[in-house]
Amino acid sequence: MDLKKIDNRIIFLLFILFLVVVLIFSNRQNIYKRFSMGVSQIRREAKEFVSVLSGIGKEIAKKFQDFLFQPLRNSNPVSENQGSEGGTEQIKNGSLQEKELPDSEVLEKTPESFLTPSGIIYWTNIQREQNQLPSLKTNAKLNSSAAKKLEDMFENQYFAHISPEGLVVEDLAEQFFYEFIVIGENLFFGDVGDDETLVQEWMDSSEHRKNILNPYYEEIGVAVRKGSFHGKQIWMAVQHFAMPFSSCPEIDETLRIRIERNENELSEIKNNLDTLLAEIEAMEPKEGQEYNQKVIQYNALVSQYNILAEENENLVLEYNSQVQAFNECIERVK
Repeated sequence: MDLKKIDNRIIFLLFILFLVVVLIFSNRQNIYKRFSMGVSQIRREAKEFVSVLSGIGKEIAKKFQDFLFQPLRNSNPVSENQGSEGGTEQIKNGSLQEKELPDSEVLEKTPESFLTPSGIIYWTNIQREQNQLPSLKTNAKLNSSAAKKLEDMFENQYFAHISPEGLVVEDLAEQFFYEFIVIGENLFFGDVGDDETLVQEWMDSSEHRKNILNPYYEEIGVAVRKGSFHGKQIWMAVQHFAMPFSSCPEIDETLRIRIERNENELSEIKNNLDTLLAEIEAMEPKEGQEYNQKVIQYNALVSQYNILAEENENLVLEYNSQVQAFNECIERVK
């Protein structure tokens, strides 16, 4: 620090203090002389005196602060590399390739990434809403399947949709008894800062964008955490999307059960009819009380058979209609 500048500032401070002493003495003399003016006048003079002192005090404080504090300006911080979506392109010879900067350029790094499942879901739905699509609902079973995928990748040190055991997203969903019409998966590893940036990374990739904006998906599960991957601490994230089985028109399985039961009963009635008919045709003469009773019994069974057959036909029509609607739903998704 320049000693000459310091001497000038000390002289300036001493001059200010001298003025304060003179002002205090002058105002005190004036107050003594004017005592006869009354208490109210003295109070006004005192207020003016305090006001003057306050203004001088602020000015001195400002000068003193300027003298003591001279903050230095830092250069702009340098951001860390962002991991690409594909991830595997960053791995060479078993280690992550990072950008190296000269020591003179490394002044400050951006804050460490922090990712959350709720934030990823939020920004995913923002992207869908901006594209006139309904928001995805969080599903606990899909959260579990996504977490299973995440832990498996860290445990077995791989980054791919197909695990070393050959398992894919469909297998993981079935392990948690999630029934689906269609299902998909997005994966990420790297360092992107926050949830919004991560979702944007996916949006910038055509295949991952398709999953986020798939109009048939209705539910989502997400898992994300930081862990050790090939000797580096890195973030991984998993998204599981799905259209649940319940989204297509339901097929009433009780209809099928009733149809099968009716068919068995119709078969039994048919056998009884064949037996009665054979007996009637063998009777001679074809008259009398016994003959007439057989005929009446046969005709009653025929009526019962026809009523049940008609009922079953209507059940078959209803069941087939439901199956057709379900199949059409499946075809639309495909």
